[in-house]
Amino acid sequence: MERILKESKAASNLRDEIDKQRQVHQAKLSQQEDALRTADQELARQRSVLSAEAFAAKRKELQDQAMKLQQEFRSRQKEMEDLFAKGIGQVRDALAEVAKEIAQERGISLILLKATIVLADRNLDITDEALQRLDKK
Repeated sequence: MERILKESKAASNLRDEIDKQRQVHQAKLSQQEDALRTADQELARQRSVLSAEAFAAKRKELQDQAMKLQQEFRSRQKEMEDLFAKGIGQVRDALAEVAKEIAQERGISLILLKATIVLADRNLDITDEALQRLDKK
């Protein structure tokens, strides 16, 4: 099953899409971090001309923005993880249907994961066929 989840077109497309979204999100995050860094540097330059209260207020505002940015990042990360988990769940469901079809066609009453098998006849391995059929769906 692990091989199929790694090599199937559906799982590969899902990983590619999540990676694209992650890259876009990372680019936006980097932009926002740069803006915060620039604002922090500007605030440091203004420290001598600002009152202590004004400086503290601006510093707190920057810290709040940084915390908000971190929260947004964690939230987006969780969304992407959830999206990936949902997609893999759909691939697993489709794989279960494919395995069921193959089992019915071959008269197999039990399908086991390779990781649980110590020794078996190679003719009983349906991995390649399941992968091909899954990719056709």
